Amino acid sequence: MSGSATVSVPANGQPALNNSDLTTFNVLPSLQDQSIVNQWGTVNDSEVSQLQYLVSQLPSDPSTYTTAQAAIQQQAATASVSAMIGTQRILTANFALISDQMALTTATYDQVRAYADGPPVDSSEHICDDCDTTSTIQFGMDLVKDDLQVLAGARQ
Repeated sequence: MSGSATVSVPANGQPALNNSDLTTFNVLPSLQDQSIVNQWGTVNDSEVSQLQYLVSQLPSDPSTYTTAQAAIQQQAATASVSAMIGTQRILTANFALISDQMALTTATYDQVRAYADGPPVDSSEHICDDCDTTSTIQFGMDLVKDDLQVLAGARQ
């Protein structure tokens, strides 16, 4: 196939992605470990607590920030991104955990053995349109690769 295409992007247009848009890929060598999800939850709880503390130090009107408060606001912005990444990581890992549990439950019910035919890959996407003025966040989850093989028992 041959041809050409023209893409026009205005020089002063807004970027398609911003610092609040995240995509996470979870590639696993085996089943998702619940203890890892729990550890990530503990870390994320700490990050959220830190963010809440920083935000409590700021007045509601940003135009009145002192130099010290502007620095705290920058720390809060960094903590916010860390908390979003942590939340994203936990959501993606929980998605893998639930997928694994569903496969094991189905295999047990059907009296077969199921195993992954390669590393499972799942992804999640976090999009926040105009995060500075709204709190609307969209999450999307996708099981990119989850090739299960099934072995029937000897009597089936």
